[in-house]
Amino acid sequence: MTDTDRLLRVSRTNSTVLISPQRLGALLLALVLATVSAVWTDQRPARADANALTDDKSVSVATGWWSYTNVTEQYVTDRLDEHDARLTDIEVYDAAAGTYTVVMVRDSGAYAVPGWWWYPSLTFAEVGQKINQHTARLIDIDPYVINGQVRYAVVMVSNTGSAARAWWWSSGVTSAAVGDFLAANKPNVGDPVKRLIDLETHTVGGNKVYSAIYVANTGTDAKSWQWWLNQSAASVRQKIDDFGGRITNLERQADGTYNVIQVHNSGSDAKASWVHFGLASLSQALDVAAQHGARVFDVDTYLVGGARRYDALMIDNVSAETRRLTDLIAPAYTDADGLPTADFGFYLKRVGGSQSTGLRTTLQYEPASSIKAVHNLTAMRSVRNGESLNSSFTYYNYPNSPFNANTKDACPIPADEVLANRVTSTLDFGKDNMMSISDNRTTRGIVLRYGLGAVQGAANAAGMTSTTINQDQAGCAYLGGKRNFTTLVDMGRLYEGVEDGTLLGAGQFRTEFYQPMNTGVGGGSPLAAIVTAEANAQGKGAVAAQFIALMRNHFKGGSYNVPCSQVGCSNGWVYVRTNAGRMALPVKSGGVVGERVFVYGTFVDNQYVCNTCSTVSLDNAVGTINAELFRAEIRSALLTW
Repeated sequence: MTDTDRLLRVSRTNSTVLISPQRLGALLLALVLATVSAVWTDQRPARADANALTDDKSVSVATGWWSYTNVTEQYVTDRLDEHDARLTDIEVYDAAAGTYTVVMVRDSGAYAVPGWWWYPSLTFAEVGQKINQHTARLIDIDPYVINGQVRYAVVMVSNTGSAARAWWWSSGVTSAAVGDFLAANKPNVGDPVKRLIDLETHTVGGNKVYSAIYVANTGTDAKSWQWWLNQSAASVRQKIDDFGGRITNLERQADGTYNVIQVHNSGSDAKASWVHFGLASLSQALDVAAQHGARVFDVDTYLVGGARRYDALMIDNVSAETRRLTDLIAPAYTDADGLPTADFGFYLKRVGGSQSTGLRTTLQYEPASSIKAVHNLTAMRSVRNGESLNSSFTYYNYPNSPFNANTKDACPIPADEVLANRVTSTLDFGKDNMMSISDNRTTRGIVLRYGLGAVQGAANAAGMTSTTINQDQAGCAYLGGKRNFTTLVDMGRLYEGVEDGTLLGAGQFRTEFYQPMNTGVGGGSPLAAIVTAEANAQGKGAVAAQFIALMRNHFKGGSYNVPCSQVGCSNGWVYVRTNAGRMALPVKSGGVVGERVFVYGTFVDNQYVCNTCSTVSLDNAVGTINAELFRAEIRSALLTW
């Protein structure tokens, strides 16, 4: 049998049937060449998938996932074992070297299947044998040619029990054959209408042929969908817009065009989704997915002028509340191609409890002045050990600061730390100014008093395992190449350790730690507006003022406009905005008022801003997320009133 005469292999739940070439008739007589056309549109209600029993391409339940490129079969096997995962996508990276690009997902919860298998190099006949051996169903296929022979990298799942589906697959056939087979009563009378879930091509004898996987487009698997051949990247985006679709399969062809499968994406079944073309590396794809709060489920990789590129399909992979918050901040930090222009994230966790919401919670970022909470902890640890808040404290003015000379916002220059510029006060004054007005001079005084090692030691004591404090000149941004790094989880650990008494006890030292910090819960604040709106929505407008008065919020923010001279850009600067703290919301039980206490943080990092560009939209997004972060928990707390 030649490759251009490949049979359609038809599988239903627990049986497999071969359809002869004669029954396919003229469908296999001619190839459809590279025409740009829509070859099928099925208009029926789209349904989101609650689980991955059919496949994972329309499932947005948050889960663990991983992707690797240019890796061997053994490496893939090791990672699957490490992550308790299963493959969902495989592509041959280098056939001769036996390396692959893969996507895997944790094999549990909504993504669990009764059984699954993967094979990187099978013949057509062997694919059929493995399907029969395992009573399986293909979910991904990648045909390739090596030494003149067609081989298949495949992923299959058990087609039994709740995962059983009516399904079919074909290879070495024309696009016309694929299109004809989609209709009802093909290949047999009574067969249902079908939907493509995977479509790939390879070349045999100079002719393009297709491999396809189909499922019955009925019942819970019924979706309104389309498939398109030979589309440019721009055309793919236009097709998405025209159809209101979400891409579920994307194949880049040798000429740079794409074959595409998309499903309708609207109403309650709509899923946040993304398609990105021409990414420079898989690492970039993973970073972009993390910033979107997404899961990559399909990766194509190829060469353009000798340079490796990646296309990636992504779907929502966060909770509904995290998606709501992400959608509030992301537009301000997203370019015309849908790519993030900055790192940004947020975090809210109940003290002693679980995370309420979060995005990029473990990514290291520049904390700017919000890191001064660690300096505050450093001082309070010393006070707890016997040092007096009224003890003498020395700091300096900085007349030679490159900006804001002799003010709280100065950049502390060690050469200015001479007797003529010395100021003497108390430790209480120094730490309070550091936290209440973010005084860089007194922060430098804390560093000079205790040493930067003690500040790092305080971070270590708080369990801030991903925090490094190298900048001893607070307010100087990255001057001297010195950088501070932390994560939202680490900042949460600091505030939770203070709140639960682990770090400073539950008495006067904890109170003194919070005392100079900003609160931001005034009657006209954005937080107060949220409380009022949520109280009114529950018919409890009369309690809003009391609720606001009982809220306890203490935080430390930070901001840098880092000059290009320090970061290697030109004509502009890098925008950094951060915030972290502790919020207590009043709740009632049996008429008695108590509290739910949370730790939280937000950040924006690495946003380039040109010299003449406005930051209004950037600042508005930061202000919005700093308040909206609490809306869901405020709503929940008000329900107890």
